[in-house]
Amino acid sequence: HSFPTLRSFELENVGKLIPIWSFQTGVLDGFECTPLVIDGIMYITTPWNHAYAIDCLTGSQLWHYQKSLPDNLALCCDAVNRGFGAWGDRLYMSTLDAHLVCLDRHTGEELWEKAITAYNENGAEEKDIYKLAYSATVAPLVIQDKVILGISGAEYRIPGVVDASPAATDRKSA
Repeated sequence: HSFPTLRSFELENVGKLIPIWSFQTGVLDGFECTPLVIDGIMYITTPWNHAYAIDCLTGSQLWHYQKSLPDNLALCCDAVNRGFGAWGDRLYMSTLDAHLVCLDRHTGEELWEKAITAYNENGAEEKDIYKLAYSATVAPLVIQDKVILGISGAEYRIPGVVDASPAATDRKSA
């Protein structure tokens, strides 16, 4: 099968379009993800740190990933996730507990994760910043070999944090 191009749709035939599949995640809350399509596979993230790979031709789930969350999570906002960043065969996802996760895009296997940290007014590094209502809901931006993401939580007067991580690292807990 090949996908129709935009040139395939005309005023005369657009009314004949019909859905060929739908995909249900079973995850509740607000969806704010922009799907990412690479080589006929749609990659989506959902609320509560779920991620899926879906075959665009059939709507079949190829893999599902979920990052568990700590019990004492202090959310600044809704439990949304806005999507993946991609670099080669890797996908990057921010998480509600302020981590960056790297997945193999073919298998959904977690390759590594990294806790995002912040610095307090005295210049000391703060860890486990999710306990302070920091979270990450943004789709990471990949520029050359860096994965860049910002932190959510301005509702709680949280100072802005921008993190840049090497895209190519292979270490667990990078």
